[in-house]
Amino acid sequence: MRPHGTGTFEDPSSTAEPSRHRTIGSVRWFSKLVPFLVSLVLSVLGAELSARAFWRLRYGVPFTDPGRILYAFYPQLRKIDAARPSQRDWTFNILLLGESPLHRDWGEVEQSLREQLSHAGHRNVRIFNLASPAHNSRDSRLKYAALGDARFDLVILYDGINDTRANNAPPAIFKRDYSHYAWYAIVNTLATYHRKTSFALPYTLRYIAIRTRQILTRERYIPRDQPRPDWVRYGRDFRSAESFRDNVSAILDLAAQRGDRVVLMTFATSPPPLRARSE
Repeated sequence: MRPHGTGTFEDPSSTAEPSRHRTIGSVRWFSKLVPFLVSLVLSVLGAELSARAFWRLRYGVPFTDPGRILYAFYPQLRKIDAARPSQRDWTFNILLLGESPLHRDWGEVEQSLREQLSHAGHRNVRIFNLASPAHNSRDSRLKYAALGDARFDLVILYDGINDTRANNAPPAIFKRDYSHYAWYAIVNTLATYHRKTSFALPYTLRYIAIRTRQILTRERYIPRDQPRPDWVRYGRDFRSAESFRDNVSAILDLAAQRGDRVVLMTFATSPPPLRARSE
């Protein structure tokens, strides 16, 4: 029997069936998504904790403050961050930046400076020594930029000799930021995270990528400890002069912003006297 009117008769069960299937499908999809998301979050969390543990156990980067990543490469920064030197703390704070001549194990500059200042009546003096053997102006630039709110009454910069080591590479691989050096390829990249991140995983993944690339393409990098013997001949071309100028200029510009006074020192040369050639 057909109902009166122009409409057609529809069985309610025919429309309910597709709706029921859609609901069941949504439940099944959601039930699979939730475990996946939980698993993903736990995996990322585990990777983050593992990354923090690696940097803490091997390099001393604070587990709860992975943003201090440059502690792994310049551990002396830790002392300055703890001391928080200021130009208003009634102490004459001096920062030494440079190479082995300023390092206390290789010279007497720090001790002599302290003694001379004391003799001149400056008794409340603190000297923070960031100089290190084998480092160059690129390291000084990265260290100084990493100091954040630290302020000094005097910054002594003594770089120059070690920059020439970066010239021991073919022109095709030389880079102005010294990233053709295995050490700087890593530290330049990770320095961008110092004081700017709350997570260790992102820079850890980049560190792994860089180290993998260095292992697979060793011929593209200067070794950290000493140059390759077959590359020493390239050292006659002083391409590092522009890099040295860039690094020193960056330090001076940042010092001007911070209000730090800077003393630029140069390496003295003493050529042997010329002897008349005997006839």
